[in-house]
Amino acid sequence: MFVEEKKHGEAVVDEIGCLMLRAADYMDKHGISKWVAESPQGQVCWGGALMKVYQGDAWIWDYDILGKVANRMGCSTYIKPMNWNNHPHTTKQMVVDALRSAAYKG
Repeated sequence: MFVEEKKHGEAVVDEIGCLMLRAADYMDKHGISKWVAESPQGQVCWGGALMKVYQGDAWIWDYDILGKVANRMGCSTYIKPMNWNNHPHTTKQMVVDALRSAAYKG
């Protein structure tokens, strides 16, 4: 989907990293939701943010992409970051920071 890699300082960000950065920016702007991909007010969960920027719809999930992002974040399955997003103590800033920092690990 992303044609070129983008550079951030000396780090090169691949297409999954670019997706993660865009999702982080989207969540940062619109807010975090818990237990729903996208709230009526436009807040998104971890997966909802990724799908919103990947294909424009937070509710239609591409599990291959979610798995790749989860792996980049050090998780064996996309279920772990989803559950972490929904934990009562997980904040928007924690999810945004995790997406941004893992984007450069590729």
